[in-house]
Amino acid sequence: MTNGTQSIDRAAEILSLVVKSDDPISYTEVVESTELARSTVSRLLSALERNGLVERDGEGLYRGGSLFATYASRFDRVETLVTAADPTLQRLSEETGETVNLAVPSSTGVVQVA
Repeated sequence: MTNGTQSIDRAAEILSLVVKSDDPISYTEVVESTELARSTVSRLLSALERNGLVERDGEGLYRGGSLFATYASRFDRVETLVTAADPTLQRLSEETGETVNLAVPSSTGVVQVA
């Protein structure tokens, strides 16, 4: 690549692999999945870890880092849920001719959010 983003693209590939993995992933699995040089994977994982994008567990396996939790905690989850669900709720209402509600569990029972 000549546009200077090769390292960013590679780091994004590694980050995506780690975050999408169902379980924490090993360094070797990252190397094998990306087919990048071991030194490149090591350097990029270190950079991602320094910046809170990935972290290692007690066994040295990688998973999404604390930055994701920080980001997620900054937003109203109910508002995000309603925004994401709205097209489906609208479609269900149109297809059935019925009123469609969205509720979420709470400590006191169920709360209607849309």
